[in-house]
Amino acid sequence: MIHLYTAATGNGRRASVMLEECGLAYQAHKLDLAKGEQKQPDFVAINPAGAIPAIVDDSGPRLGTVEVDGVTIAYAVLEPEEPTTAAPVVFVHGYGGDKDSWMFVQEPISAHHATYAIDLPGHGASGKDVGAGTVESLAATVIGLLDALDLSAVHLVGHSMGGAVVTAVAGDPAAAGRVLSLTLVSPAG
Repeated sequence: MIHLYTAATGNGRRASVMLEECGLAYQAHKLDLAKGEQKQPDFVAINPAGAIPAIVDDSGPRLGTVEVDGVTIAYAVLEPEEPTTAAPVVFVHGYGGDKDSWMFVQEPISAHHATYAIDLPGHGASGKDVGAGTVESLAATVIGLLDALDLSAVHLVGHSMGGAVVTAVAGDPAAAGRVLSLTLVSPAG
C-alpha cells in the first residue's frame, strides 16, 4: 500500500493528483503544518527534511540504517512472504553504485531468502565519510553491518569493487564461519 503524507498545499495536492492519474491506490495522511507535525520525530523518520509530500510504499523493500564505526550505513531488505530458515543473501555494489543497483536481482531471490542490499560508505544513502577507503576498511564495514543486523551466516554477492570487498570479508578472521558462499560479478582485484 502506498502512504501519502501531505497537507493542503500546492505540492501536497500535486502528489495526490499524480497518484490518482496513475491509478494507484493510496492512503492519505494529512499533516497540520501550522502545528509543526512535519517536524515531529515520527514524520522526520520518513522524510529527514521534514517536508511534504512524502510517499512510502510498504510493498517494496524495507529501508533501514545501522551505525558502523560512527558511519551511517543504509540498506534495503526484501524478505520471503513465508518464513524461511535459508541464510540471507547480502549484495555489495561496485564503485559509484548503490543498493539500487541490485533492485532487479534482489526481488526474485527474495522469494526464498531474505536479501539485503547495502550502500557502502560514500555511496547512496550511507554516510559520506569513507574513512581509509581501502578494500579492507570497506570489508570491516560489511562485517560491522552483519554484526549490527545479527546476521550470523550469509551468502555474499559482490559486483566490481564489491567483489573485492566481499572476498576480503570472506578472508577476514572476524567473519570466520559466517560466509557460506561468494558470488562475484565482474569482480575487481
